[in-house]
Amino acid sequence: MTKYDAPVIAGTIKLWLLELNPPLATWDGWDEIRKIYPSVGADSNPEEKGALAHIDDLKTALLKLPKVHLYVLDVVVQHFNQ
Repeated sequence: MTKYDAPVIAGTIKLWLLELNPPLATWDGWDEIRKIYPSVGADSNPEEKGALAHIDDLKTALLKLPKVHLYVLDVVVQHFNQ
């Protein structure tokens, strides 16, 4: 994987996750995920909230996912950690 650009890989995975039908983050939970990770160049400053608050927001969003979606996310993350 070292011969590929990290932003290209991340963008490809993001696009794939968005194209799943239904997407990994359910339609009603997608806005909550977007609040945690605003788009590049957004006005909000990610460091104005502490790291613990960011983790709590992420936990809340993940707890709202259906179990099968959480399982898929876990498998994808495990695959890229190997």
